[in-house]
Amino acid sequence: MSGGAKLKKKNYINQIRELLVMITDNEDFFSIPTNVNILYSGFDSMKAVRLIMALEQKYRFQIDADDFVPSKINTIDNINEIILHYIYKMNLEENNSD
Repeated sequence: MSGGAKLKKKNYINQIRELLVMITDNEDFFSIPTNVNILYSGFDSMKAVRLIMALEQKYRFQIDADDFVPSKINTIDNINEIILHYIYKMNLEENNSD
């Protein structure tokens, strides 16, 4: 391999979509653009709590209360960034504990 391999940042958009459909029973989440505000009647605060709990369980991290605010969970892109942030943070902590 010449020039080295580029690391591709994994995204969790499909998993987020699946969880949103499962939680809301609204298949529109499979096709909604990732930058569109999803906080509407089909995705209320109780469903947001369920989504965050599902993400925490699935990816084995705990989201800080400061990150559980409408401005940070209002789009699929923002939710993806939260996952990336916490997985990166978790990996750093694991590497530092070795």
